[in-house]
Amino acid sequence: VKEYKPPFGNLREHPCVESMKDSVLRDRGRPEIPNSWTNHTGIQMVCGSIEECWDHDPEARLTAQCIAERFDDIEDQDKMSDCSDSEEKILEEIIVVDEK
Repeated sequence: VKEYKPPFGNLREHPCVESMKDSVLRDRGRPEIPNSWTNHTGIQMVCGSIEECWDHDPEARLTAQCIAERFDDIEDQDKMSDCSDSEEKILEEIIVVDEK
């Protein structure tokens, strides 16, 4: 595990509101997403969604509904990749229904 660094590590330890405004609004600064996160398909999708939420143009940012749909898609893909034969898929669906 790498040592923790604050999201905007290039700013001083406790930046004031004006410093954050300058960094984010004027300079369009964003926290760095580690390259190691892009090795997993699901995490790549999450990182892409995060970056789209950070778009400088508010109209271009993702809506909460779009984000929820993307997470549902990631969950569906994960379920399909974990279960290779139909018997396992059926068992998983029964467990999910029983938990509700």
